[in-house]
Amino acid sequence: MLIQSHGVAPDKAQRIFNAYHGPAVEEVKASPVQARDQLGLDGGRRYVLTICRLMGWKRVDGIIEALQGLPEDVDLLVAGDGDMEEVWRKLAADLGLAERVKFLGNVPHEQIPLYIRSANVFVLNSEYEGLSHTLLEVLYLGTPIIASGVCGNPEVVEDGVNGLLVDPRDSSTLHDALARLLADPELGEQLVAAGLQRRGDFDRESTFTQVEAVLEEACAKG
Repeated sequence: MLIQSHGVAPDKAQRIFNAYHGPAVEEVKASPVQARDQLGLDGGRRYVLTICRLMGWKRVDGIIEALQGLPEDVDLLVAGDGDMEEVWRKLAADLGLAERVKFLGNVPHEQIPLYIRSANVFVLNSEYEGLSHTLLEVLYLGTPIIASGVCGNPEVVEDGVNGLLVDPRDSSTLHDALARLLADPELGEQLVAAGLQRRGDFDRESTFTQVEAVLEEACAKG
């Protein structure tokens, strides 16, 4: 963005990822089945999860629309609150999906890893994002990711490698990606495995080392 929007010379800019500090899959002692049991979720259903503020640019409406035509055992869990909740509740009702779209409100922080582990797929469908900490948390916790291909999301998710990217303004692309992942659990496992291999890019030690190197270089130049 600095290069494209502000004319900063490429050799004067360096990309350093946000550092992730939170639970990893090895630290959450709950399988997806156990996580669902702890949360009181129906173990016979499949879950798509999104975690966000319910603001218009988060495009939860696109996720609700994408649920149409998916198998009847697939529910959407929406964690978070905001101004658009009632609008999106009405959309779900108008589409005949009220029973399959669960608005959870603000989820206690300690339960977030359990919800991520319980989900078959995590979706971030924003029209705009920086480098999403939630996306990093999902990557670390080993749940398949579908994200909008905008702003910072492709820095975390490489399409077809460790997740799938979609157009947040076209819910049909999200529908197709969801259908693909839900029908092919092996693909989800492959994407998760590739995502876990990327964790070193976002750990605190890597970030601190890079920041230190930049500061040392700047100080050396006076």
